[in-house]
Amino acid sequence: MYVFIPFGLSSSCSHLLPQFSFLFLPTICTLTLSCCPLPPQAHNAISQRTFVTMVSEHDYISQIFRVSLTPPESDSSKLYYNESLAEEILSEHSELTTSSIEQIIFHMVGFRFPSFDKAFKYLNNSWLRAETIRRSFKPNSQQAIADIQKIIANYSLLVCVAPEVFEKETPFNIADYILANVSTFSWDFFTQIVNRASEDELLQEFLEQITNHLSKVIINSKNKSSDYSPALDVYIHLVNIKPVALVITKLNSFAIGSLPVHLVEVNTLLGPLFNLSPISHSSVLLNFPDPVNATQREIDAVGSSITVDLKIIQEKLFYIVDKVIRASPESRMQVLTYFGNIINLNHKRLAFHVEPNTTSSDGFLLNILAVLVKFCEPFTDLFGSKIDKISFNYFKTSPSFDISEETKVFGDSTSSSAFYSEKLPDEPNFVSHSFYLTVAYLHYGLGGIISSQSKLKKRIEDITSRIDYIKGVIAAGTTPRLPQIDRTLNDLTMTLKVSKATHLSNAAALRSPNLAAQALNFTIFLSIFLVRCVDPTHTYPRAPLKLPIAEDTPKFFQNFPEYFTEVVPTLSIYIARHSPEVFLREKTTPLLIYFITFLRQTTFVNNPYVKAKFVEMLFYGVLELGNNRPGFFAQDIDTNELALNNLFHSLMQFYIDVERTGASSQFEDKFNSRYYISQIFRRIWSNRIYRQKLEHESETDIDFFVRFVALLLNDSTYLLDESLSKLIEIHRLQSELLEQHPEERQAELQGQLSSTERMATSYVQLAAETVNLLRLFTSTVPSAFVCPELVDRLAAMLDYNLDALTGPKCRDLKVPNPEKYGFKPKDLLISIVRVYLNLSEQEEFPVAVAKDGRSFKIEIFDRACNILGKRSLMSAQDIDKLAKFAAKAESIRAREEEEDEEMGDIPDEFLDPLMYTLMKEPVILPSSKVTIDLSTIKSHLLSDAKDPFNRAPLKLEDVIPNVELKKKIQEFRNSKVKK
Repeated sequence: MYVFIPFGLSSSCSHLLPQFSFLFLPTICTLTLSCCPLPPQAHNAISQRTFVTMVSEHDYISQIFRVSLTPPESDSSKLYYNESLAEEILSEHSELTTSSIEQIIFHMVGFRFPSFDKAFKYLNNSWLRAETIRRSFKPNSQQAIADIQKIIANYSLLVCVAPEVFEKETPFNIADYILANVSTFSWDFFTQIVNRASEDELLQEFLEQITNHLSKVIINSKNKSSDYSPALDVYIHLVNIKPVALVITKLNSFAIGSLPVHLVEVNTLLGPLFNLSPISHSSVLLNFPDPVNATQREIDAVGSSITVDLKIIQEKLFYIVDKVIRASPESRMQVLTYFGNIINLNHKRLAFHVEPNTTSSDGFLLNILAVLVKFCEPFTDLFGSKIDKISFNYFKTSPSFDISEETKVFGDSTSSSAFYSEKLPDEPNFVSHSFYLTVAYLHYGLGGIISSQSKLKKRIEDITSRIDYIKGVIAAGTTPRLPQIDRTLNDLTMTLKVSKATHLSNAAALRSPNLAAQALNFTIFLSIFLVRCVDPTHTYPRAPLKLPIAEDTPKFFQNFPEYFTEVVPTLSIYIARHSPEVFLREKTTPLLIYFITFLRQTTFVNNPYVKAKFVEMLFYGVLELGNNRPGFFAQDIDTNELALNNLFHSLMQFYIDVERTGASSQFEDKFNSRYYISQIFRRIWSNRIYRQKLEHESETDIDFFVRFVALLLNDSTYLLDESLSKLIEIHRLQSELLEQHPEERQAELQGQLSSTERMATSYVQLAAETVNLLRLFTSTVPSAFVCPELVDRLAAMLDYNLDALTGPKCRDLKVPNPEKYGFKPKDLLISIVRVYLNLSEQEEFPVAVAKDGRSFKIEIFDRACNILGKRSLMSAQDIDKLAKFAAKAESIRAREEEEDEEMGDIPDEFLDPLMYTLMKEPVILPSSKVTIDLSTIKSHLLSDAKDPFNRAPLKLEDVIPNVELKKKIQEFRNSKVKK
């Protein structure tokens, strides 16, 4: 063996001498060649005839490098002859030998091909010709050619990293060359260059040069597939080379370091790759050049294209990252740390107002999520076969991202800091890292896009309204058409265009069947994991869960980020609204169990807003899917034991709990949640087991049931009152608009009408649902609705609304197109009458109706019976039953009126201060010292836990019986009876 050192090295690169030591074998005089077919990728393949005649070292070196030591015999010769080169070689040897290779390469690179581009192409082709010859040799004769290939690869590396060796200043841009020849480039040749760079510890420098150029190409690609696909394909080839996969995370451009979030997608190695997306800011107008006027057919077509592009990009990204994380434990951790640092930079992403350049882009985060979800697929089966691999205490070890600033499920910042201050020595496994990162990306990535979609929709509506207003002003000619008005209009039009294109692009990405299915599958697994966390035995789903759970939630669960519990309903609700068919392909039982568990265990989740989402998702789960197909939760709700035993109570409990959420929007939130609950109740009512549950609740926990019904009555009273008053207001405004008014007044009235119509629509629908619940419940357990705390309020509410629907004031409810507001007076009248009939056999109810001095009139019942009969709204038997009930109540009213006359004047101290009726059980309120009837304060406390006279907190058990006053009242009653 001989050691060969390249000549011509300048003093400035003398440090490279020990790195480039090339091994040569002595000259091989003769070799036997086999006649194997040539590989198709070989450039300028040597003909079969040449193989037969080639028998010496001189011949194959001549054919590999395409050089000749003698002038060609004809112009058709493909061999290169240079007199100076020939003389130099022949001065040392009589023919070409391995010792001649250095001279050939330096001549070719330095003289014949002065541009590195052509020189590298020559070296590449020489290597390929050598590969063709090597494969034609017998295995025991191939080493000589393999050594020549190493020499070629070594000089090719010098071209890329040490141009001074060839007395040139700028290294060869190999990345550009590969991109231009990506379909024909020999990656075996490149692998040999990489191996040499790795041996000489030049691989990082070599790769930095390549990846920096690829990043620039991708960044400048404008997200056109034809521009970025070659670069992605190059990365795929690169990471298939083990040394590259091992070292790629050590490149200077890989780590985020102190980069601000908006530069991560530009200045890190993976940033431009994951920024590739058809929903990036630069792509949305390419997707939808005219989004404002796009037809649904166009939107659907572009949406399909976006879905396909996303799938292709994300599959390639997964392939690249998968190769890197499998290269070594160190590279795996570097990738996970990269993803974790991005989460750390995006904590403001879901803020109400997000400043530009303060968070990552939607497409960037969505791509990372797609890769992480793919990593999780092997362990996220719904049987929990590998769920034990996920550590409960991940955040107490060495997590890949920070949660110190996150709101926790149930812990405050002080208790959470104390909990996490005690670190555990365990190192998280890849499964735990992947799982917890994916949850974070579901929240900040997918959840962020869902959140921004609702903001974009509002923004589009606002901009459209402003554009219409400006156009109206211009058309009316009420103001000069100033240049600034035109500029404002143009700016708004462009903003609308971008916003609309972004909204449509994001919607297409979110509704991608592939993404939706993968994300939903993971979300279902997350619901299993969270239920397992609170299961005292931690054996769910292998063992069934039992509710209610007596134990408190574990500390680790209390200190999870709150978004862990919110991610499940947020994503599920979005898919249920926009792509419900995705649920039909998944087993959704774990989701149902999750929602019921955390509604049943009222203290496990602190945030009422999150629990409201649980209820909303249950609503979507029972909603019919079209074509009379039942909701995706329907079967489980009717058959699953845990649902049958706990759903009804859980919904009743939240109906009570949502009365006060502490949020500024609690009024609206309350009615939204109760609407969903009423819809769920209505859909499960056909199941006898749930009807029995209502009866069971009314018998086993009377206080709980009374609180629930009291709130139901409050809602009915308020909503019906507001509904009818808003309809009366609509009638008034519509009448006034028919009159002649100045333009300004007319516009004011129209604005008031629009606002009132919106409110009326909400109130009418909610009122109808609430009254319908009363109808259902009173038909099942009528006796539960006539307790002293409820019966008077129920009777008063029914009487008032029956009067409104059938009495003299009903004329004011007549508005054009009542169906526009969902107002169906006939249906509402029937529901109210049904409640009367359901309770008519209860002794306490006609008494309560008779006592209602404000609204009860026998004439109203007569009118109701007349309307029901004339329009055939109910059977004659039911109408007769209502008439008899009214007559009974009227008889009681007349009798009690006589008794009141017999009582004469009642002393003020005997009268209830709120109801002004003679007290039966006087009690003293501990704070205000006011005496009130026990039934009155009981009724009050059902909806307000405060003293009605000074607003101090009050519990029923704190009231003090006024024994002395009760004795006086009894003596007063007795004295009147004796008379």
